[in-house]
Amino acid sequence: MSIEETLKELREEKELSRLHIDMLGKLSSSKNIRKLRGPAKRFYKLYLIKMFADAVYNNYSDYKKMEKFLHDMLADKGDTLLKQMRGSEKRDDMFERDILLLQKTFLFKISDGNLDRIIEFIRSYSLNYLTSEKTLYKYKDLKFFIMDIHFYDIAILPHWWIDLNPFIKQPTITFPEYFAYQDIINLWNDVLDKEERMYRMRKDKGLSLSNREYRCLNHSSNTTLRMCLIAATNFVEGYLLYYFYNVKSMNKYPGNSLVKETKIRKINDKRIYKELIKKEYTSQVGIIDPLYKKYEEMLDLRDRIVHLSAFKDDEVSHSQMQPLISISIDKTAEMLSDCVDLVLSIEGMVEEKLLFWWDSMEYPDFKSYKRISNLKSK
Repeated sequence: MSIEETLKELREEKELSRLHIDMLGKLSSSKNIRKLRGPAKRFYKLYLIKMFADAVYNNYSDYKKMEKFLHDMLADKGDTLLKQMRGSEKRDDMFERDILLLQKTFLFKISDGNLDRIIEFIRSYSLNYLTSEKTLYKYKDLKFFIMDIHFYDIAILPHWWIDLNPFIKQPTITFPEYFAYQDIINLWNDVLDKEERMYRMRKDKGLSLSNREYRCLNHSSNTTLRMCLIAATNFVEGYLLYYFYNVKSMNKYPGNSLVKETKIRKINDKRIYKELIKKEYTSQVGIIDPLYKKYEEMLDLRDRIVHLSAFKDDEVSHSQMQPLISISIDKTAEMLSDCVDLVLSIEGMVEEKLLFWWDSMEYPDFKSYKRISNLKSK
């Protein structure tokens, strides 16, 4: 399959998801629910919730069956379903059975008391997805129907974000620094692949920069090295910002001047380290300061890459483009190691732990120049 065909298929899948979520919103509308009465309406609401659960847990075949079933219920006002039940006692038994099934399968908390509230959330979810592709919700906004669950033996906190992306995966707890770390590993592995290919081209074919194919690959490798540095500083920055987000959300260190600030846009990684971590862990940051100073130097280098300039750097009398030329795999390996070491050192010092997912990964040894898996070795 060509790239064009693959992209076309992905776009079609995306559009199909949008159509299904649009239908979910229509089926959950007050206009349609008012078409039913009594027990039929009660079951219709329950099955709407089942349909939503199938969407966010990627049970596509069950979702399609439920979509058809709800259309049929609207068409005959639930008469077929009610005839199958034959009596109010059997209806109650079936309703309780279906609730228990939803609770067991999807960890949903469902009762007569919160059916309407869940339906209201489904309407909002559908509208948000169609208008802005919103899929991230705080756990505190879902807790009224999603049971208390644990992540790596840690109870989910109310301010954590959960991804409810339809027809892709199950609800997923989402951490910003995790994305940056995945970028580091994937980019690093790409660099190693390109360097290995260039080595083979030199050794087996005697090629060098005078060869067009080799030169193109070398340019590509240098680009990826620069992106590695950006990802590494993003990892540190993302970790520090998420640390601040957690501290503020949990009302920790209420006397700290930075935590008291209300203008979040003025908060950055440097201020978090200097005004929060250093102040609250004064006696312990001495061993971390040298790593942080290296990080600040990397930020300057990152800025030279992100904000390209032909001006001279007055401090060293070099062109500000020099880092673009001087970057190497050895320097990159060292900088990646320093950034990871800085984050792990802070994580080991602070009380509010964030890297719950870290032990599920292979430990990154960049200086061994070997590919690193984003999963733990068996």
